[in-house]
Amino acid sequence: MKSWFRLYAEVVDDPKVQKLSAELFKAWVNFMCLTARNNGRFISVSDTAFGLRISEDNARFILTELTTLGLLEMNAKSLMYRPHNWTG
Repeated sequence: MKSWFRLYAEVVDDPKVQKLSAELFKAWVNFMCLTARNNGRFISVSDTAFGLRISEDNARFILTELTTLGLLEMNAKSLMYRPHNWTG
C-alpha cells in the first residue's frame, strides 16, 4: 500500500522551514516520508539513518537540529522521533 502525507502550501511562508539549510530541508521532507511509511509511529535514530542512507551520527545530528527548531518531537522515554504535530 502506498503512503502519503499532506504538506500545506503555507510551508513556503514558515520561517522555521524556510531558514533551514538545503541539507536539513531535504532531511525534514524525507523524514516525513519515512514517518508516513511507518504509519505515523515514532522512528529510531538507526532506522532514520538507514532510511536516509546516512550515518547514525549524522542522523542523530539532523534529528537533534530539527527537534531544537521545533520541526520534530522526541519521545523522551524511547528516544524516538516523529514530525511535530504529526497527528494534529
